[in-house]
Amino acid sequence: MEILEIQTNVTKRFLCEICGRSYKLKRDMDSHLVKHESNSYPYKCYFCSKSFTQRNSLARHLIMHTAEKPFQCQICNKQFVHHSSYNFHKMCHSGARPHKCPLCSKGFRTTTHLKRHMKAHSPEKSLKRQDKVKEKILASMKKNKQLLRCYVCEKSFDSIHEFEEHTIGHLKAT
Repeated sequence: MEILEIQTNVTKRFLCEICGRSYKLKRDMDSHLVKHESNSYPYKCYFCSKSFTQRNSLARHLIMHTAEKPFQCQICNKQFVHHSSYNFHKMCHSGARPHKCPLCSKGFRTTTHLKRHMKAHSPEKSLKRQDKVKEKILASMKKNKQLLRCYVCEKSFDSIHEFEEHTIGHLKAT
């Protein structure tokens, strides 16, 4: 299995060819790759039978089966089993959105939300979204028995496409 090394403007990252996850450190990538191998989950929880690749992952999981929630929010007193969950929760109060879109600078709390947003910038998605909006507008207008009417010459159209072509003609004429 080949480990792809990619360079970003911030730091070197290692990308898993199998699932696309990326890691800052090679050792983290190596640890992750074990998850893709068969029989790689030797540590089993005796409460729920969930399996883990590492002993410390099982130990972290076992806390969930106890009533222990050692991390408490100083603002709302909500308690958390894991420090990472607590840190994520704190962003609700601070409004922090550290993961910025490189195209529009919109911020997100998680990389997952950023990745989902980045798909919206793809040309195919953008065109599909525009088409859906046009379809909804046309359906609404037909339902309300309205027509697309040109503001320049007041000609009416049943089709958004015909309406757009017509209005472009006015723009070219000016």
